[in-house]
Amino acid sequence: MSQKSIQIFGSLIIVGLFSRYNHLFFFFSSINVVVGAPRANTSQPGVIEAGAVYLCPWKPNGSNCIPIEFDTEGDQVRKSGVITMKTFKSKQWFGASVNTWKQSIMACAPLQHWNAMDNKEEATKTPVGSCFLVTGDHQNFSEYSPCRDIHLHSAYKSGLSGNDKRYCEIGFSFTISPSGRPMLGAPGGYYFTVALSEVEAKYPRSSSTLLWHVNSELVTEDYRLKKYKDGYRGYSVALGEFNEDSTSPEYVVGIPNMSLTQGAVASYFGHTVAVADINGDGKDDILVGAPLFMERRSDGKLYEVGRVYLYLQRRSPRPYRTPWQKLTGTDIYGRFGMAIAPLGDIDQDGYIDIAIGAPFAGQDGGGQVYIYRGHSEGLSASPSQILKNPFSESAGFGFAIRGASDIDPMIILKAHLSIPDVIDSEMKTFNIQMCVGISGKKIPLEIELNTELQLDHMKQKFGRRVFLQQTNQPSQLFQLKLSKKIPLICKNVTAYLRDQADFKDKLSAIVVSLNFSLASFSRAGILQPILSGQLMVQEQTRIILDCGEDNICIPDLKLSAHTNEAFLLIGAENVVLIQITATNAGEGAYETELIVELPFGAYFQRANSSAQKLSCNFRKENETKLVACEVGNPMKSHTEIKLDLELSISQLEDANSSIVFVLQLKSKNTLNPNSNIERLQVPLKVDAQVELFGISIPAVAVVSWTVEDFKNKSNEVYDYGPKIEHIYRLHNAGPSTVSGADLLVHFPSHFWKGFLLYITRVSTEGNIICSSTNETNPPKVGLSGGTTGNKDLLHNARTSHLHSLINPWNIQDKDSKTSPSYHKLKSSILPYLEVVVVPLH
Repeated sequence: MSQKSIQIFGSLIIVGLFSRYNHLFFFFSSINVVVGAPRANTSQPGVIEAGAVYLCPWKPNGSNCIPIEFDTEGDQVRKSGVITMKTFKSKQWFGASVNTWKQSIMACAPLQHWNAMDNKEEATKTPVGSCFLVTGDHQNFSEYSPCRDIHLHSAYKSGLSGNDKRYCEIGFSFTISPSGRPMLGAPGGYYFTVALSEVEAKYPRSSSTLLWHVNSELVTEDYRLKKYKDGYRGYSVALGEFNEDSTSPEYVVGIPNMSLTQGAVASYFGHTVAVADINGDGKDDILVGAPLFMERRSDGKLYEVGRVYLYLQRRSPRPYRTPWQKLTGTDIYGRFGMAIAPLGDIDQDGYIDIAIGAPFAGQDGGGQVYIYRGHSEGLSASPSQILKNPFSESAGFGFAIRGASDIDPMIILKAHLSIPDVIDSEMKTFNIQMCVGISGKKIPLEIELNTELQLDHMKQKFGRRVFLQQTNQPSQLFQLKLSKKIPLICKNVTAYLRDQADFKDKLSAIVVSLNFSLASFSRAGILQPILSGQLMVQEQTRIILDCGEDNICIPDLKLSAHTNEAFLLIGAENVVLIQITATNAGEGAYETELIVELPFGAYFQRANSSAQKLSCNFRKENETKLVACEVGNPMKSHTEIKLDLELSISQLEDANSSIVFVLQLKSKNTLNPNSNIERLQVPLKVDAQVELFGISIPAVAVVSWTVEDFKNKSNEVYDYGPKIEHIYRLHNAGPSTVSGADLLVHFPSHFWKGFLLYITRVSTEGNIICSSTNETNPPKVGLSGGTTGNKDLLHNARTSHLHSLINPWNIQDKDSKTSPSYHKLKSSILPYLEVVVVPLH
């Protein structure tokens, strides 16, 4: 059998697995590990997968495990009068629960079956369970199975149902008190109400009838209460001190199927219970697992993630009514809280730490174990360490956990780092002193530590401001050797500050850190030590600034801006010159920038200043276009800077009546870092020259008005008069674009009782939409089935002997009964040439 363990901080955490082949519960006793393998095959005759318990010596180089021969017999048969009794050991899960007390080992088979029968009936083959005890010399073995009985089925049916222990599953869970009394859970006893049995951890003798009677045996007497029916009381057990009477411990019992629980419905609250003094107040606290707990997430759905509840023992009438803390799993179906184990003080901070198993968590579903550190207010909100499934297959890693067994050498580091509080930019160099000491237990003769010194490690590598003088590098790796004889060692190095012109940040702290790790350790027969304590220390210093005694600069930045542009033309290529004055009436302003927010259509061209060389850059922040100009690092006290900012501006067609530039000075100082905000508003103006050209084809038209021409009332359009075509050309010479322009064309449409001119069709080029108050081709000439009445109107008009048209666009004489008409041409945008052709008859 191979053995695997996971070590942290010097305490051994033994993690149990559940898979198709085995179900292992580990725990540590002295220098041996007792391993339960409840699905292992043994040499017991006629028994399949009886289960076994192994003793594995714990050695650095590994060792072979030895099976403990608790039971070598196969299924047992005994007679008592006419009653025949029989045990069934196949798939009994022997080793599913194991524990130790001093030099004794106890292991149980909760699924061992039992039956009693005579010639007529039987009790029914049921899982009563059985437990075995062996002393440290492995010579004295004994068995304990209190739920066996000789009553047959008819007896239970007639009135013994309240004392029915046929489904006990004794040893499903158990714990052992400091005085050596095992507390055995039997969650299926008394119709699954409860069966808790407590006996002396001695050697209860069995009789030839396979039945037991132990004088010191104590069994719960409240199993008849209805509230425990089908509750599985005894599914998990733990012991602790809760009534300030140290002479007798109290037991915590899980009832995961009880109808009234502190957890959510069907969460299996009580599947696991554990007791430990979490907050270090000297009182035992309780942890309860609910691995089927469901959490409602942001999408409104419930997800099974598991939860663990912490109840602190406090002075109140009902201290365990409300949990002090809740830890919730993150992996769906991970079964977080299926195992809980106190680990002892693994990080040596004075508080008990806890391991919680989630056997189906992780990316592969193979299981994970979460380590939570204790403190004065409970447990850490998030795990300090996550142990992942070390196997390639899904092994149910974390199905069971044991801890609090310290077997490795423990080395506790205490480190000290000394640097100056401030660095003088004139002096440049400064000294760094590093000291480290060790303490602990089982310390090897010599310890070698890998040490890493990092200067200004909060900065990126190429932005660091201090370097080691010897190597001109910001970091160094070296080794320190300590031992029992030399438990403390110190080392000094010299560092220097770079020239201030080579870096920008002069305000933030310079952080120096020191990190430790254990160098490779290989000593025959000696376990590798575990390192804890101050594995990383850091200090910080600052650059001395010209900011007075407190070394804190408080600037007083002010900004003004104006432009000589009275307005900007829409459609034109505009150039704007913004004249800016920046002043600092306070202490130095570091990494000071002039920030100019640009409106849409504005583009940075250049910036000039007679006082200093400027560095300006264009950038975007959250879709806002900015120009950022560096104006000083520092911008010293009583400094005034004048600068001109040149911008090109176009594409203003969609702008409002003005555009706005927002300007501000910003620095990296902590106090009063920015100036006032200056808003510079520039109006917009439209300037467009629209030209209209028109021609008539023909320029002059002669119309004959004799009656004889129309006696036949022809349907041909040219029999009624010539075609006259008007062409109008619209041109926008700019610079602005014109929108919503209307061209109105008026013409005389009637004379006396008939038509004079009418539109036959309209054609356009460009973005023009035409509409008319007159019907196109109202007499319907040239069309089949034209209206006779309309042709009569044409005839009547022509018989009126009109000889000429004088100023036809303005015929308004009511006496002449001439009616003007108009045609409307609407253009939404006139950036170019537009053409309208209007044929008239």
